[in-house]
Amino acid sequence: MSNNLQRSSAQRRSGAYVWALIALSLFILVVPRFLDEYRLHVLIMVLVYGALAISWDILGRTGQLSLAHAGLFGLGAYSSAVLTTKLGVPQLLSIVLAGVVCAIVAAGLGAITLRLRATYFSIATLAFAEVVKTLALRMERVTGGPIGISVPMLFGGSRIAAVYMAGVILMLVVLTSIYIERGRHHFAFSAIRTKGDLASVFGVDVVKNKIGAFMVSAGLAGMVGGFYIGYISYTVPHEAFDLGISVSALVMSIFGGLGSTVGPLVGAVILKMIEEYLRVTVKYGYMIAYGAILVAVILFMPYGLVGVARKWLSSRLGASQNGSED
Repeated sequence: MSNNLQRSSAQRRSGAYVWALIALSLFILVVPRFLDEYRLHVLIMVLVYGALAISWDILGRTGQLSLAHAGLFGLGAYSSAVLTTKLGVPQLLSIVLAGVVCAIVAAGLGAITLRLRATYFSIATLAFAEVVKTLALRMERVTGGPIGISVPMLFGGSRIAAVYMAGVILMLVVLTSIYIERGRHHFAFSAIRTKGDLASVFGVDVVKNKIGAFMVSAGLAGMVGGFYIGYISYTVPHEAFDLGISVSALVMSIFGGLGSTVGPLVGAVILKMIEEYLRVTVKYGYMIAYGAILVAVILFMPYGLVGVARKWLSSRLGASQNGSED
């Protein structure tokens, strides 16, 4: 009986994922044709931060709080730019290779830092982001130094084409996240996050799984960075490696709900829209209002929007079951 219930529940979740992916794909394909240039830009940034938030959460599922995302995003942007301008690599291919570069860097960084306790790991990843930014500032012949680096605009500056490209990257990130969420890695990540050192007793290779999660997370963040510089065509180290990128990815995941695909994506969509609305309507000090909203949500909804939704659904199901028994 319980096996049948679990099987039917899994089938319902699979069906929900399929319909959600179809709806997301149709939205990305159809809606941009009805938007002006400003709204297209907002949509692109929502897609970019949605991909960043989900990619951050992939490593977060192992219980690691990383502040390296700004460094990986910037490294992806600069890798793509250098490959395109210095080595003549086609721009779309450079985006993929930027992800590969970041995954390789994450493998080396993870081998050193992922053995550290959570707090020290966070400090180490923050230091990594600052080191990479400093290198970008100092290696002027390669990166342009403080002046920055420029590349040709993707698709000749077509924002509709850029929306489609951002949508493709987001779909790749979403599918990767769902694969991890529904596969055997989910159980390994959960054991590492909840049991810590005891996970190895149950046959889980803790270091290997953490490094694997870090590589996937970094590779996806690097691809997002590679796309971003192609979209805006120019960046400087202080913008590409801005710590706010790491903080935004972290906060969006917490706001939406950690440990899921839906949570970080919903968090990114809502927070980015709120941020943009406040930026336009509250010209001075809009970040204060934005910060106040975030603090209130984190205090009163510690499990995020997904946690609130699950709690509400559970209460509804419980009430309906009690009513049927009566």
